[in-house]
Amino acid sequence: MVPTWERREDFLAAVLAAGHGRDIAAWLAMNLEHAERGFRLRLDVAAIRTLLDDYFVQDLWDVLESPPPGRRATVVLGARSPVLDVAELERLKRLQSRGLLRLDVIADAGHWVHVDQPDATVDAVVRGLGPA
Repeated sequence: MVPTWERREDFLAAVLAAGHGRDIAAWLAMNLEHAERGFRLRLDVAAIRTLLDDYFVQDLWDVLESPPPGRRATVVLGARSPVLDVAELERLKRLQSRGLLRLDVIADAGHWVHVDQPDATVDAVVRGLGPA
């Protein structure tokens, strides 16, 4: 059964109670739609879980370490993000020093850089789209 919330505020409260911040809760609430009895999340959570499961088994370091000629990736990372460990961050820094990628670390941002520091995220993306 798909969960529903009587009011949008009830959804926000549930997300906050699950330990997420107000900005993330508000962002998720943009995906609420009217249901027979209030609101429901219009996202297909099962499909998202499947995509995440697939994502977490992928190892794409080789794409960063051996990019096609004339190509360079940009990695945008929140300085407070727990996603990368110290060794992975050092690996990215080594690739940057070899000119294989651009690494933009955004201060005062966690994993959700676009929520924590939207202007800095846009700046990083714009820099990444510029010349190598």
